[in-house]
Amino acid sequence: MIKADHYKKTKEFFKSTAIENEGFYDSKKKKDYYIWQKMVRKQVIKVIKPLISGKIRKIADFGCGRGDFISRLAEKYISISFTGTDFSEETLQIARNISKNINNLEFKEANLLSLNFKDKSFDISMCINVLLHIHENDLDKALSELARVTGKYLILEIKNKNDLYNSTIRGKQEFPYSLTTKEFVSENLEKNGFKLKGIKPLFLFEPISPIIILLFKRVK
Repeated sequence: MIKADHYKKTKEFFKSTAIENEGFYDSKKKKDYYIWQKMVRKQVIKVIKPLISGKIRKIADFGCGRGDFISRLAEKYISISFTGTDFSEETLQIARNISKNINNLEFKEANLLSLNFKDKSFDISMCINVLLHIHENDLDKALSELARVTGKYLILEIKNKNDLYNSTIRGKQEFPYSLTTKEFVSENLEKNGFKLKGIKPLFLFEPISPIIILLFKRVK
């Protein structure tokens, strides 16, 4: 699918689900998340918890959606400043409404291919359930931007291109998806000063896991 159609369909989808389903776009049940995303969030919490220390001052969630996940983190770690970004203003409005009483959290509209933040703005950056919506020809640019604005740790979730489910089922769906691999992401981030430090497949073994959470650390 060409880029223009890819992003047009993606934006239309997220706008409609924000309006019709309050931002819960990946579940048949309204006001709930699909089971896989619940599992992903649990794994991300396991990854981020050991990283939290007095040296961690700023954390960003790129592609935060309706903001409930980053809101949960902001409520737990009140000494840290949190920023949530998304390209859908409709979804961000939901995020602002549900987190209006959280003082250490802000939301900003942002494009992952051109982030309006200074270099190393955040100690920890997360990008969960987002890279699959980036056109395959733009993945390297998105990874470069995420690396640029991250000072210490980068947590990514990818849809594993080598997994049987993704390669046979997702590839045939009409909605645009970008599958990728741990090797592709690692190679690109190494060029931007990061090294892979942790791998958490959603399932027990990486080759059979359709979703993988990756932890990268800045080394230069």
